[in-house]
Amino acid sequence: MLMFNSLSKIAAFLLMMTISVVLEAQCAHPVGNPCSRTCNTNYYHPFDLEKDSKQSKKDRKAYERDLKHARKAFKNQQKARSLYGGRNGVNGVGAAVGTAGYRMTRTPKTRSGGIGGHNHGGGHRHHGKGLPGGIDERVSLLWNYNIYSVDDYMDGQFPDMEVEESVETSLNLRVLTGRNFAFRFGAGFRELDYSLSNLSGRLYDGFRKDYTLILGLEKHFHLPIVDIYPGIFVPIEFVGDETIPVLFEEDLKVENDNVRASLGFLLGANVRVLRVLRLGAEINASYKDVKQKVSTGLNGDKLSELNLKGMRYSVDFVIGIAF
Repeated sequence: MLMFNSLSKIAAFLLMMTISVVLEAQCAHPVGNPCSRTCNTNYYHPFDLEKDSKQSKKDRKAYERDLKHARKAFKNQQKARSLYGGRNGVNGVGAAVGTAGYRMTRTPKTRSGGIGGHNHGGGHRHHGKGLPGGIDERVSLLWNYNIYSVDDYMDGQFPDMEVEESVETSLNLRVLTGRNFAFRFGAGFRELDYSLSNLSGRLYDGFRKDYTLILGLEKHFHLPIVDIYPGIFVPIEFVGDETIPVLFEEDLKVENDNVRASLGFLLGANVRVLRVLRLGAEINASYKDVKQKVSTGLNGDKLSELNLKGMRYSVDFVIGIAF
């Protein structure tokens, strides 16, 4: 009888030990699973959800809600990084806003300077300040063709000299500086058909071809589609030889050997076409001081020298390219 009681106590002890071991094994779950009421933790086993108490179910729902918000915040943060490249505000304030489940919006900064302005962030600097569309004009090559002129410097002479026909053209290279000033270098010629008369009538019709070098300085104002520029220029004229007709003989060639420099003012405007093409006009006013030889005899003799001084006004058509 005593032995039976001892065996029963031993068996009961072993049964209790077995139950306690099984319970400990059930509570050895991975972190993140809220447990049932049999374990004093805030985790649970998915296979014991139906047996959980009301408190554990509330904990589970709170966990799932927090997990859902965390996933949403992570997605918003990734989207913000992809849109704005991880700039300041996305990793800091943007992450906090994303955690609350809101979508963050941000307007990227833009540099000042406008169209054709300077890039102060280290980019390429335009030489032509204010040019539209970022046009970077440095050099232009323009052809001037005279379409109208008034030669006041030939008036009041004796014998009287009158221009019958004139052809004048020049090719001009313009170099633009950073402050929208331009240096002008040009070369051209003028073919002059004129008549010489005295009190008895017309003496003869002469011809002369002059060559000119041009040095100038201009100030350019770049508007949206037009370039307006006033300036000064110094034409250096190489007065050509006179061709004087002689009765019943070959024409007489008279050398002038005369080089004269004068001073002029201009006002021009060019329209920008197709980015590099320039079309426009120039108005010029210059003071002339020219000496030339003329003949008052029928046979080309009796040569005399005229000193022509005065103003000359002209209008030129301009076409060229800029690059």
